Amino acid sequence: MEGQDSTTANHTTNIQLSAESELFIKVPQSEPRCSARIVVQSASGSDARVEFLGTPLFVDVSYYLIPGEQVVLFTWTNAIILVEGSDLLLKNVFRTSTRPLSRAIIEYHSFLHDIRAASENGLREGPITLLCGRDDSSKVATAKSLCNYATRTGWKPLLVDLDCRRSPILGVPGSLSASVIEFPITLDEIFSQTHVSITFFVGTTEPQQQTEEKMLSPSYVHYSRFLLKCCNDRLSKHSSDIFGWSGMIVILPELNDNAAVNFITEIVEAHNISHILTFGDDYLFHKLYMQYSIRGGSHRRRKLLVDRISKGHCYTPFPPLEQILPGIFRNYFHGSGPIILQPSQWLKSFETLEILRFKESIDQVQLITVEKEELQGIVGCIGALFHFDKISTPLNLSPFAYVRVHSIEPTGVVLLTTTTFTFPSDRLILVVGTVRWITST
Repeated sequence: MEGQDSTTANHTTNIQLSAESELFIKVPQSEPRCSARIVVQSASGSDARVEFLGTPLFVDVSYYLIPGEQVVLFTWTNAIILVEGSDLLLKNVFRTSTRPLSRAIIEYHSFLHDIRAASENGLREGPITLLCGRDDSSKVATAKSLCNYATRTGWKPLLVDLDCRRSPILGVPGSLSASVIEFPITLDEIFSQTHVSITFFVGTTEPQQQTEEKMLSPSYVHYSRFLLKCCNDRLSKHSSDIFGWSGMIVILPELNDNAAVNFITEIVEAHNISHILTFGDDYLFHKLYMQYSIRGGSHRRRKLLVDRISKGHCYTPFPPLEQILPGIFRNYFHGSGPIILQPSQWLKSFETLEILRFKESIDQVQLITVEKEELQGIVGCIGALFHFDKISTPLNLSPFAYVRVHSIEPTGVVLLTTTTFTFPSDRLILVVGTVRWITST
């Protein structure tokens, strides 16, 4: 059954699903805000039970689809899904023919649930699970699903996102974040706009250097170690309450060659990791399985279990980073889905602003002034800004903000900030470029 709304030019279609099946919807990035939606309807008079990443959807309630998102609905019973949107959106709606990936995630959640319950009885830390491999879209969906299922069963897991590339759940590309998940997120909500998180800005969207050595970025290694240590210490501190029993879910970025194995091995040796779940990388799974499940690894406090989920055919790979990065930053500063934000806009005059860039030469680092004719090259750059004022005011409640260079004007530079933030009245220094991270031992 199809129809058309003459005012919005949207099309609608009803899709009937049988029990334990999946419906995939890929929302185009060009889809107008708050125009595409879905409605769950009962089939044959029976109650319809439909979930999105572990969160149940109510019958006869409209849920708006967020542009650029991949939506996978899992049905426990027969149900009818009404989909409304552009013609391009309806062309990207289909049933999955393979065994639903959602089923495997549900089974894995049940496995973790039993371990959390045992941790509660033994008053010890809950499971720490690493999600790694090449299938970024499946990793993101699995992390959200495991968190949603955990909160529905009374747990409050700690979600740690160490993927600074194209698909951060809690922050912006170029950052690492962690947050306690206390309630499930619905279809039309945004993780980064719903949860309070702690964030470290690493300043790069590529954790692995594109050189022959394929080494990890030193700043990424430093902050990922520090964030994991903070989160692990928190679990130990709360080993006698639900925040410790709920454990931690960690998302790792896709790494090439042996860098992934080496990075994961370092994390396992430094922290009390209990589970590793790989996606779309048989080589990585085999190496880790042989190292920990067969040989037993090194001396550890508890056994480490390595498992894998084959490539999820219902999730398509993310587009190349250069195609989606501008849209991600735009959505982060201005909101996405039904939420529209108005970021703070500031014009800093050249008299109160100094813009420098790094220059390396013969093992020395120099800071040189960026000339005015070169300033257009920094438009769109994202940075982290910290300013602490002893005199707290309503306009300066947050000492930290992301800042984006919006435009270059004849009198100065226009900057956008993500939070209510007051720039210091004194001189502001912007440093751009990259530099090697040198640590003394």
